[in-house]
Amino acid sequence: MIKSGLLWDLEHFSAWLTGLAIGPRLARRDRQPGRYRDHAEVRALVSSIVAAFALSTMVESFHPGIGGLVGPGPVSPVQVRGFGVVLLELVITLMIAGALPRLGATPWWVAVAGTIAIGVNSLLNAGPHPGTGDAVCAGIVLAVLIRYRRAWPWRADRTAPRALGALAVLMVGYAALTAVGIWAAAGHFDPVPDPLVIARQTASRFTFTVGPLVPLDGPALAVLRISGLVWALIFIGWLSWAMYSGGRREPQ
Repeated sequence: MIKSGLLWDLEHFSAWLTGLAIGPRLARRDRQPGRYRDHAEVRALVSSIVAAFALSTMVESFHPGIGGLVGPGPVSPVQVRGFGVVLLELVITLMIAGALPRLGATPWWVAVAGTIAIGVNSLLNAGPHPGTGDAVCAGIVLAVLIRYRRAWPWRADRTAPRALGALAVLMVGYAALTAVGIWAAAGHFDPVPDPLVIARQTASRFTFTVGPLVPLDGPALAVLRISGLVWALIFIGWLSWAMYSGGRREPQ
């Protein structure tokens, strides 16, 4: 409905609304709208929303449709970014979604920061095809995360600062190296980047957005693809340590 605009999207949306209406009755559960048994259920539901958007983005990459309400139309992200980047982006998003049901502040903060970054890069650093649909979806996820923030110890978890601080250090180091690489290959991009454009292109690498620069030849394309691959591997490694390491003690 938002990004594709095909007939079966309307059918799926109608079926979803029907399920919301009759599902509780079929399950014989009388529950007031908006009320949940505990925070664990809220975290699981929010996790499913994040995972659903990630999977829909993957489907859209191979079958973009005609544009929907705010979609880009028949422009496949696979053609623009490459299959490997789209796949790694899915892995990262699913890892974040898989950690959200856990009791900890780190997954919540990463999900919030990630959705903000996706929204900003989709509108400002998306190159010739602004990702308005991606920005709208990021806004929906961000609203849900903020609305149900009390389901996570987003301020009381003492284990979060260490993990988030390590991520900040990694991001600063990666941004510096990426900016140097883009500057070294400046003559291979269109337009020839100034410091502001280099900063925008570097910021786009964190969410695997195309960015404002168009590579003109192999060296420029290699800089973008290698930088995207490096960040994906760094981020996956950090997620594995910060959210899935068996030795980390979860807050009570």
